[in-house]
Order: sequence, then C-alpha cells, then structure tokens
Amino acid sequence: MSRAQLLTHTINLNHLSPAPVGHCQLLLLIEVAQSHIATDIRTGFPQLMLADRRRLLEYVEDIYLTRTSQIKIDLSSLLSFIEEIKQELPSFVNQLEGIKLQSLSFDFFLDLYDDQASQLTDGEKFDQNHKNI
Repeated sequence: MSRAQLLTHTINLNHLSPAPVGHCQLLLLIEVAQSHIATDIRTGFPQLMLADRRRLLEYVEDIYLTRTSQIKIDLSSLLSFIEEIKQELPSFVNQLEGIKLQSLSFDFFLDLYDDQASQLTDGEKFDQNHKNI
C-alpha cells in the first residue's frame, strides 16, 4: 500500500446496547491509503472516508445485533460477539480496498443496578448518587 497512514477508528455501539451493557466500543488501528482518508472539518484531523466508515459500522452492527438479540444480554453473548469480531473482522477489513487492519480492542462495561435503581430516571439516579456530597 503506497502512501498509507495509520489512523484510529472507533465504532460506537452504545445506541444498540441492551441492558445491562452500559457502554460498548470497538477501537481499530488501521493502515489507510491516502485515497481513503478524509479530513474532519470540525477538528482538522484525518479520518476514514464516510463510505468506508459506513461499511465497517454496518458489518459490526450486524454481528452485534445477532449476538445480543436477547432482551437481557449476558456476559457469554458479549464474549461471543468479541470472539466473532476477532475472527471475522480482520478478513473483512483487509478485503476493503486501501485499508489494512493493524490492531483492534474492545471497550465495554456492564451497568449492574438493582431492580429499584433501574426504575429510576437519570435525574433521580444522579440525585441519589450525589446525596452525600
């Protein structure tokens, strides 16, 4: 790949995460040909072109939704998603023209509230957590 640059790319899956997954992101380090790099007009930093970002997002979302389709996700389905991504994503990314996957990592946490706390609104949770401050 001539004239390539290393970029980080984050795929945010928070909007798809069922309870109790509070946060889920996939972080990629990719080598990208200059022809597939755009500039973020807000920050001026290089980023992956929109069409490539969409392809990656759709691919990862499909796997995520398949693995986490239960009403209440358990840790085993989240681990299953991670294993499938580790196995499948490198070959998918490397098939995209001008992009080569160098590294990937996962960032997620589970919200483990009791039943009473899970029924509170966000404002009530904030008030309850900051009473003693």
